[in-house]
Amino acid sequence: MINWADEALRIGAAVAAGLLIGIERGWTQRGQRAGTRVAGVRTFTLLGLAGGLGGLLGAKGQTLVAGCIAASAAALLVAGYFKRLQEKPDATTPVAALATLAVGFLAGSGSAGLAVSAAAVAVLVLAMREELHGFVAKLDEHDVKALARFAVIALGVLPFLPNEPMGPYGAWNPWKLWWVVVLVTGFSFMAYVANRLFGARRGTISTALIGGAYSSTAVTQSLAQRLGSKEAGGA
Repeated sequence: MINWADEALRIGAAVAAGLLIGIERGWTQRGQRAGTRVAGVRTFTLLGLAGGLGGLLGAKGQTLVAGCIAASAAALLVAGYFKRLQEKPDATTPVAALATLAVGFLAGSGSAGLAVSAAAVAVLVLAMREELHGFVAKLDEHDVKALARFAVIALGVLPFLPNEPMGPYGAWNPWKLWWVVVLVTGFSFMAYVANRLFGARRGTISTALIGGAYSSTAVTQSLAQRLGSKEAGGA
């Protein structure tokens, strides 16, 4: 039996995602002359619809048709933006269009909630262009290295550790033990960022207040490490 309500929800989510991203892109490009924009609100909405239909057909077993829809839409985007990228090397809007197609496909395949959430995140990233560029401009070499180290600890190691009891009597779990490392280093990194944004005193206070709500032990360990490093440096 066909569940029309569920299918309508999927397509509606795909269209809503395309419309949401399209509104942001249309507002950003509002100063361009009429006829110079490759994609606006209507195009992004239709991209969401196309992706939704492709995802829905793919979920029904029509994988070839779904692939043709996605490939055709992507080819049209490449053709439309090819000349523009040569004149102005800014790939934000083309990438946003491809993301809209992918989000629509995700909604059509059955993950409507996740698709709408992804569209909201995409709009936030697109809308915060000035803030993100300003933040990156303030970074120095030490900031980038600190971010890279934390990314390796949290994202490069944790996902690959087994989440099961090991050792004598199953006394330790590698995944849970590494979570402690992630928490401690995470609060250290949070304190570092807060110090850069608000100053040493306010940054430490804000880190303690926020981190204490999650793990007072991790915050205590993090602050103790910072204090020890300062004392060692001043000795």
